[in-house]
Amino acid sequence: MSEKAALDLLRRFEDDVRAVLEDVAWPPESRDEAAAVLLGHAGDQLVARETMDLSEPLLRTVGRSADPMMALRNWDRYIRASFNRAGLMRLLAGSDDLLDFLSGLFAMSQFFSDIAIRNPEYVEWCLGEAILECEKEIGKYREHLESFVRPFRTREARRRALARFRRRELLRIGVRECRGRGTIREYCRELSRVAQVACELAYRDCLEEAEAKHGLPVRQDAPEGDGRATFAIVAMGKFGSEELNFSSDIDLVFVYDEEGRTPGRADSTGYVTGSVPSHEFYCLIAREICNYLNDPTSEGVLYRVDARLRPEGKSGVMARSMAGYSIYFADQARSWEKIAYLKARCVTGDEKLGGDFEALARSFVYTGNRHEILLPEVARLKKRIDDNAISSDRGTRDVKRGPGGIREIEFFVSALQLLHGGTQPAFRIRSTIEALHALAEAGLIERAAATRFEESYWMLRRVEHALQMLDDQQTHTIPADLAEVHSLAVRCGFADAEDFSRELTRTRRWIRERFDELFREDAGSQADNLVEHLESGAMPDGDVFERLAPYGLGTLEGHTALRELCVGTREIAVSSRGQRLFEKLLPALLEELRTVADPTQAVLQLSHFLRSHHAVTPLYQLLLDHRPVLRLLLHLLGFGSMTPRTMVSHPGRFDQMLEGDALSPDRPPAEPHGNEERDESDAMKSLRRFKDRESLFIQAREIVGIDDAEKASARTTKLAESCLGELARILAGRHGIGGDWSVIAFGSFGAGDVHVCADLDLAFFCGTEGEEAPPAGLQNFAGDLLAELSAVTPEGRLWKMDARLRPDGASGALVVTLKRARRYYESEAGVWEFQSAMRARHVAGSPSISARALDLVRDAWQKRRGGIDVRAEIATMRGRMESSVRLPSAAAFDLKHGPGGLVDVEFLVQYHQLANPELAGTIWTPSVSEALPRLAEAGVIDGDARDLLLEHLGTLRTIQRLLRLLFETSRDHVPREGAKRAQLVRAITPRVGDGESVLALLPGRMETVRELFDETLGR
Repeated sequence: MSEKAALDLLRRFEDDVRAVLEDVAWPPESRDEAAAVLLGHAGDQLVARETMDLSEPLLRTVGRSADPMMALRNWDRYIRASFNRAGLMRLLAGSDDLLDFLSGLFAMSQFFSDIAIRNPEYVEWCLGEAILECEKEIGKYREHLESFVRPFRTREARRRALARFRRRELLRIGVRECRGRGTIREYCRELSRVAQVACELAYRDCLEEAEAKHGLPVRQDAPEGDGRATFAIVAMGKFGSEELNFSSDIDLVFVYDEEGRTPGRADSTGYVTGSVPSHEFYCLIAREICNYLNDPTSEGVLYRVDARLRPEGKSGVMARSMAGYSIYFADQARSWEKIAYLKARCVTGDEKLGGDFEALARSFVYTGNRHEILLPEVARLKKRIDDNAISSDRGTRDVKRGPGGIREIEFFVSALQLLHGGTQPAFRIRSTIEALHALAEAGLIERAAATRFEESYWMLRRVEHALQMLDDQQTHTIPADLAEVHSLAVRCGFADAEDFSRELTRTRRWIRERFDELFREDAGSQADNLVEHLESGAMPDGDVFERLAPYGLGTLEGHTALRELCVGTREIAVSSRGQRLFEKLLPALLEELRTVADPTQAVLQLSHFLRSHHAVTPLYQLLLDHRPVLRLLLHLLGFGSMTPRTMVSHPGRFDQMLEGDALSPDRPPAEPHGNEERDESDAMKSLRRFKDRESLFIQAREIVGIDDAEKASARTTKLAESCLGELARILAGRHGIGGDWSVIAFGSFGAGDVHVCADLDLAFFCGTEGEEAPPAGLQNFAGDLLAELSAVTPEGRLWKMDARLRPDGASGALVVTLKRARRYYESEAGVWEFQSAMRARHVAGSPSISARALDLVRDAWQKRRGGIDVRAEIATMRGRMESSVRLPSAAAFDLKHGPGGLVDVEFLVQYHQLANPELAGTIWTPSVSEALPRLAEAGVIDGDARDLLLEHLGTLRTIQRLLRLLFETSRDHVPREGAKRAQLVRAITPRVGDGESVLALLPGRMETVRELFDETLGR
């Protein structure tokens, strides 16, 4: 053909094409593109005539399709991919059925079009004898898959073969649906069967690989030769009910029968490696199966596996034993999980184990479902889905999760199954529609409503399939573009977008109305409940923070901790019953937080406490039934770090606190239970545990206000004495020493004002007469005593020790004889050492030796008093102490070392004690609070000074003890501002009145005391 003739032919062809495009009402905006597609083939002289013959029937057929332009583009690709384009065009021009078939396919799904173009032999296969007419059973799928993978041995080659098999079978199922050769229920079953045989292959291959490395697990304590452990893969959700979509995830959980171990594999030398516990082996298998199906291949994707329906979700272990599932279902699973396990179905693995698991799941699903419990939980779950769905403009267009969508039908039916399936086994059906029929048959749903539900369900599933078939995307959202809606409408069998939208709106409105009829009361009652927000997992907004702020939780940290208490974490498994209890408990919990020192910390520590307590539901029940216990727990956990740390480390201590007399107002001091027969190591451990437990009880009594600062100090002092005495008894046996020794306490220990953060100041004395040095055994005993007291062990530390106040200080002997002590105090001791001796008293060993030691100090002072300017010495010492203290910028003032602080009060008292040695028998007492009244009675100070100092001393000590408990510090700095000051204010308010006012007025009171100090000491 000449070039001119070819050009004339092309022009006539273009005229014919445009005429046909106009005749079939092809959209004007795409007529030029459509003509260009066909002219691209007509320009090829080899197929020009065939193109002209095919153009009219092709355009007329494609023009009636859902998306003419998409279909025409796919036709163009399909023809160009053919090895014999001329022959293909002649075949198509002479076969209306084939033309119609491919035009419909190319307009319905880009995904299926790509398969047909890539594998044209699949098209021929689909058109083979009866291949589209019947639903294919699982056995046929197994047979066909085996033929695909049989030639291949490597894992990746078999995965590629599986991808080709899946691609071919999805095309066949899609063509069946496009051509209406079955029902949607059939298509869903077939899609589920394809996924099932894929799981079977993945399991076989992964098991074979793992067996080669580790061997197969053997059950523990199993008879020889009959001990192989078993494993099963369980499908959940739509996979379990055989209702998969074209682009569904497959939900899987993994179960094995019981614990055991693999034998491992021996190498050529007989050395065995690879022996692992069954749990590890089957978790490995589960992960590998997920990877086998999840990872893409060069032949395309396989399946997205979702294993988050396993116990504890994505944070839980991949595989669990039957016993583990049984415990989880009994103690930790929530009611909403019953909806998931309602559809559980074993898809591969050991059939008996799979059947046993299905029975266990049914027992969980259909036991203990009460209307007043179940419906609110389902309503809250659906509301969370709604909230997530409508968080964007796509939500209302979501036919699955949106209002009136597929999920509401499923929830409606599942809820009725759960409520009635316990007594009526006929309702224990995985399929949503089959369950709907059973409910209608029993009269629980009106037949007309059941019919409407079924019609609506299949309509929405048809829409869902049409959306997913288009591009093999997991979408459920109606497009926003009107042209795309029109195309979707035609693919779903509607005339146009308007008809489709009208019917869809009517259907979804009816479903929502029926759903609300069942759940309205329960959903409405939760509308303003904070629990609903906590369960949703959504990020809190400003309104939520505003609601929580009055309770001290208006931060992300506080909100997160509160949510953990509500729904749990990987470490905290909150069952459905536990969630219901928490919902009831929440109002009381929030109210109690108003008075806690640190509400956010209280909630955080409560979360930690639950992790260690391992009994969430019983604890919630206890707190709900006993408001005082709730108050106690929150106050203890919200006060500093020391007390919560002990409670979290030893949760049983809280039970001991509640069960015994630990919080009794008149509880006597506890004593360690010495046992002469007990092993020394055990005795030491027991003593440390005793100290740790009793310290917690003392802290608890002070935190909740049972004991004031004075009583708490006395209890702590007595505890220190008891521990010292018991430890001395134990070590005396080790060293074989007698009773010719004593221990005298100085400082706060001597004054009876011990705090758990304080050091214990001690000095050891020996009553051996006429010797400068004590026996070596006694020195060793004292050294071991100090070491054991200060040692940090797993059971805790007894006390931090300081023995530097002994005669000769740190450079002198640890144990001092009375002879050396007398000489030291009579000739070498400074005034400050006599000040220290004013707070000295016997605490261990021989009381008579301590009395002699204290008498010699008194006698030494009597001898030296005349040559010492006591006022100047004490004033100078106070000045040196004060100049060495640097107050940090974050502190407002120092309770102890600051002007007018505790040291000023103590020095005032000690000045008067040392300045009046003739009254030593009356006014020499270690306790400052006892010395002040005695000084007033003796006429040394007046009543106003006594009252001022006593009141000031009580206030300072109260704040000091709370400050140290709160911040676990030996410093006494009052915070200037910020969170720490707020905590201190909340802590002291119940004890001293308005905490902020007291702290604001305290500097003025300290100035008054400093003035009295300066006046007395002549500064």
